[in-house]
Amino acid sequence: MKKIILFIICIISLNLFSQNFDIKQFSDPTKYGWENYAEMQTFRNELQRQQQLLPTFKKQKKSVNINAMKAALLPGWGHFATERYTQGNVILGIEIILLGTSYIYYDKAMNQYDKYKESNYIGDIEYYYDEANGPYKTAQVFLGLAAGVWLYNIYDAIIETNKFNTEIWQNIINNRVAITPTGISVRF
Repeated sequence: MKKIILFIICIISLNLFSQNFDIKQFSDPTKYGWENYAEMQTFRNELQRQQQLLPTFKKQKKSVNINAMKAALLPGWGHFATERYTQGNVILGIEIILLGTSYIYYDKAMNQYDKYKESNYIGDIEYYYDEANGPYKTAQVFLGLAAGVWLYNIYDAIIETNKFNTEIWQNIINNRVAITPTGISVRF
């Protein structure tokens, strides 16, 4: 019974498609932007060449997700992985400066806060509280800036990884001499 239903469906679909199928429109090379058969053949050859280069590209490309995770763990690591050493060093340096400055102000605020907790005189309490409050707010500002730089670092690592992969692909396509398992090949 299933075979009969399948046969009927095939016959009906063949009748529907045969009425609308135009072989001239199907085989017309100009619908893809080719003016003649030679252009179509050139495109096909280039497509086959690029398909042969894909395994080489897959070996050399960097994963966007992995580089984003690297950047999330350590600022600049995603840039170092894509050979953007200057950007990675700048981001890492800025992050160290911002976090270090935040820590210095936080430490200063905590020293004043300890004096505030130990004081008994109302004048000293107000004085040490004010002295602790200013550096604490400054520490929070620098910590917020460090968080902003860290987030930008992740975003930029994604952008730079995509650029790196594009450059790798362009280098592979434009490279005329390649070392293969069977020897050296030269493309003209």
